[in-house]
Amino acid sequence: MWAESVPQEEEELRQGDVLASLLLPQVKMPLTVARPSGADPKPNDLTMVPLMKVKHYVVTSQCCTIDNHKSSPVLLAPVSMTEAPLEAADLERYANVDPSTGEVVFNHHLLDSLPGVLDEPGGRKRVIDLRLMLAVGGDRAELRGARVAAMTPAGRRLLRLRLMGFFGRTEPEDKAWFDENGLADGLPAPSPDEALAPEATIAAPEAISASASTGTPADPAPPDPASSGS
Repeated sequence: MWAESVPQEEEELRQGDVLASLLLPQVKMPLTVARPSGADPKPNDLTMVPLMKVKHYVVTSQCCTIDNHKSSPVLLAPVSMTEAPLEAADLERYANVDPSTGEVVFNHHLLDSLPGVLDEPGGRKRVIDLRLMLAVGGDRAELRGARVAAMTPAGRRLLRLRLMGFFGRTEPEDKAWFDENGLADGLPAPSPDEALAPEATIAAPEAISASASTGTPADPAPPDPASSGS
């Protein structure tokens, strides 16, 4: 999955690049806008946005989009950690990108370990949380400077297949349209039970914090959706 060397800092970002220890904002509604009392919000008003914890991120934008749109934001997804080592069945589900061959985890992408960058303390696995992707614009130099690893072509291909499943799986409401047009149903959406099961293996923030003193890297799991509203 990982290239043998890290690209030079002046080289453009590519899909699958790992950016280490970034402190990025997390937009939550309602927004707090700095403006005179009673005034309506206007474009470019200062807005107070809370920062997430320091995390590693993986570039999820397509390489061609990054190359052809130099001023466009880049999509990043945070790296999380499973709460415990994955059993064989869970590992197969996380690794699978083809729903026709078995169960698939659509919301997370399993990463190979990378010593010193993506360690696996206690056998827990690193995953990209696609639910928490965010767009980061502006000068890309700081992002390039945070790059600590790059994916091989095969690694990027697996990531693209996962992204296809994340964005392209069909819902029950689509079935009639596919049937009318003589098309396959595409990637089926998971049942509620299937959708919830993988998320249960992602470590809660307090679990990561409690283990920090024992050598856990400082890129904890995302906030619990039940408490964060994400």
